[in-house]
Amino acid sequence: MTVRCDFEIAAGGMAIDAVLALSPLLLFLGLSLLASLTYTEPVYNLQQSLKYPHQYLTRNLEVRLYLKYDIHTKLINKEMLTIETSVEELYLNNLKESCVRERAYKENVMWRGRLYEDHKIVQNSRELETPSCDTLSRAYNKLASV
Repeated sequence: MTVRCDFEIAAGGMAIDAVLALSPLLLFLGLSLLASLTYTEPVYNLQQSLKYPHQYLTRNLEVRLYLKYDIHTKLINKEMLTIETSVEELYLNNLKESCVRERAYKENVMWRGRLYEDHKIVQNSRELETPSCDTLSRAYNKLASV
């Protein structure tokens, strides 16, 4: 009788150990399920698709974005203003990054021409355009006038 009781106690302890060993996995699965249930698709996209057919321009910089079907009637002005602000910030950040890359390339070409003492390369580097920097400058001027 004593052996049986000891075995039952040990078996109960093993079940608890198994549950404790699996608890991180169960917690991870539970959190994953919760995260997938709370996911919602964004109401806008910067590229047109079947899900985002309605074109919309932001008020300040006239950045083009596309809204989900029938969402523009459900959004209130405050929500739309928040979306516009985030899209314009994203647009300006992308322009800044492109501008930095264009200027770095331009300077790299200029220094390469100076290193090899090739005046033609130096002159060509001075004539290289930086369209993202020009667009960024126009965007800042437009924001300053608003």
